[in-house]
Amino acid sequence: MDEKRKFILETAAEFFSKNGFFATSVQDIAKECNISKATIYQLFDSKEDILYQIIQYKHDQIIQQAALIDNSDISSPKEQLIEKIVIELEGFHQNTDYLSILFHSDQSIRNNQIKNLFDETQRVMMYWHKESLSKAYGPKVDFHIWDLTLTFQGIIKEFFAFWESKEQINPDYRKIASFIADSMDAIIEHGNHSQSVLPEEIILELDNNVQLKSNQPVVEWEETISNLKKIIKEDIPEPAKHDLFATVALLEEEKRKDEPRTFLLQALFAYLERHAELKETVIHLNQLLSKQLKK
Repeated sequence: MDEKRKFILETAAEFFSKNGFFATSVQDIAKECNISKATIYQLFDSKEDILYQIIQYKHDQIIQQAALIDNSDISSPKEQLIEKIVIELEGFHQNTDYLSILFHSDQSIRNNQIKNLFDETQRVMMYWHKESLSKAYGPKVDFHIWDLTLTFQGIIKEFFAFWESKEQINPDYRKIASFIADSMDAIIEHGNHSQSVLPEEIILELDNNVQLKSNQPVVEWEETISNLKKIIKEDIPEPAKHDLFATVALLEEEKRKDEPRTFLLQALFAYLERHAELKETVIHLNQLLSKQLKK
């Protein structure tokens, strides 16, 4: 994403967060960016399109972040959980405007595309929380994983909401993360519930809405991209490393377009496949992309 578009999105996110979507005009955004409305309309179709692209941009960042943590070298399940919480809280701090839009958005926005993207983002976050707990605690939490997921998500969200109003204070996120992880330990180790407190129909609905990783092509794509970058970083020497990172960046940029150019994507895949260390991962990426483009 080019710097001008990114700057407009960040500025718009701040306005939408503080003033609300309907109270913010394109002229407000243009004035703050020191550009004309015409320039904004060269990049975005409408104010709704700006909001859509904010959500999509931040949504992609969240998925990438989740993939990076899952591919980390931290061996202890408890420490990995703490690290995930730290990075999530720090992400909240760095993206308070976006999170405010996500949690406190105007409910009267009728753009179905935007509403669907809101829903998708929230599902991905819930899925990440569920998987984080499953990896940390194993099969013993399977029978009430959704109770724990909602509890875990609620604690994190409340900490975010509390610190959101105290911008001048920099909290110790690792201390908070350790407290949250210890609290989950206590709930899991000392709870005496033999079954979920949620009704069966709600559990079925959650299972259907928050699908398994293998059925989430967007999440799987980001995890595979993250793995590809890790291989390039660790196994490919310079100057090829620099060129490969640039190729992956072009691949991601092209994929995000409304109408990605298939010929360019295939050319980028072909270039990456020339390196034996990357071939298997690149083939898998190509297969994932083919499935997404067919939808």
